[in-house]
Amino acid sequence: MICNEVYRGVIVWNRVGKIRNPQTGRKVPRVNPRSEWQRIEAPHLRIVPEELWQETAARLAKARNANCGWKGVPPRRSASNAASIAIGSTSCNNSRAKTASW
Repeated sequence: MICNEVYRGVIVWNRVGKIRNPQTGRKVPRVNPRSEWQRIEAPHLRIVPEELWQETAARLAKARNANCGWKGVPPRRSASNAASIAIGSTSCNNSRAKTASW
């Protein structure tokens, strides 16, 4: 969410294209090269001031450089994934039944 440029008043089109997988016949999304992206200024959509956006971008860049193994945006964790990790990690003292803790 913090990397979504709509919050700074920029709409980005053509970021992702779909290419047909020859083995399965299904269309799979692929990120297009940045040179093909189309950026449109939309100041009426801005909700984050430019100064704050730049400060946040600098902090994110610094964090990415500090953690050498992390490139780009960290993987997203879905609610179902988070729940499956937590299930069985705790138990109720009264019944010893497994519970999920989120």
